[in-house]
Amino acid sequence: MTRDRFNNEGLYMSGNDETDLREAVNRDVARLIHDLRCSHAPPEILAEATGHIQEALNTLQPWLKEGEGWSTISIAQDSAGMPWEDEDITRVMPYSPVSGTRNPIAPPIRLWRAGEAEVLGEVTFTPTYAGPPDSVHGGIIAAVFDEVLAMANVISGNAGFTGTLTIRYH
Repeated sequence: MTRDRFNNEGLYMSGNDETDLREAVNRDVARLIHDLRCSHAPPEILAEATGHIQEALNTLQPWLKEGEGWSTISIAQDSAGMPWEDEDITRVMPYSPVSGTRNPIAPPIRLWRAGEAEVLGEVTFTPTYAGPPDSVHGGIIAAVFDEVLAMANVISGNAGFTGTLTIRYH
């Protein structure tokens, strides 16, 4: 995989300031979700944090567009003009709740094409995605499998919906 578009933290950098800033905000919100999930802060700290979060929400509210971002699929290229056929195939669905760089609930997953017919990926799950003790929730695992299969379809030129996905957990 070509690594020249990733910064020192392994984060994709498109070279488009608006795209990079939009994705940086999503990473910060993902971090907020993680920190809130793992926090044992006292009520006064939670109240202070709520005030800051409300300020951020009030800042963004005037800029919302109904229906914007509902679809997870990008039309052939993202706003930076990068073709989705590039090795970083997660860019094809920037709003995906599984791999979208513009969706703060998506785990920090990277999927890339290796050659003509192979999809590889890596992810480190945080406690945000916890299920049973010391495990990732099975529904999250199923969603990631579904996304990998979807990306395999995308690179084959046969994108479509998942008909059946059977997973046996051991």
